[in-house]
Amino acid sequence: MFTFDDGYQSQYDNVFPLLNSYGFKGTFYVIGGSMVYKGQQHQPSSLFKKQKPNLLAGFLFLSSGDRT
Repeated sequence: MFTFDDGYQSQYDNVFPLLNSYGFKGTFYVIGGSMVYKGQQHQPSSLFKKQKPNLLAGFLFLSSGDRT
């Protein structure tokens, strides 16, 4: 089991194919609201709305990340 913080699109784009090809699973700790990183607004939770089929199939796990 691998874990990933903050729920960036790049995590899914780069990591999910590798996890899937080796049969590994990952838990993604997604921040519940928007955040600003390097001057750009990000909505991490919107990524996982698109990944609902993978969540339901048990390929991905989702948990809430901290927000300060």
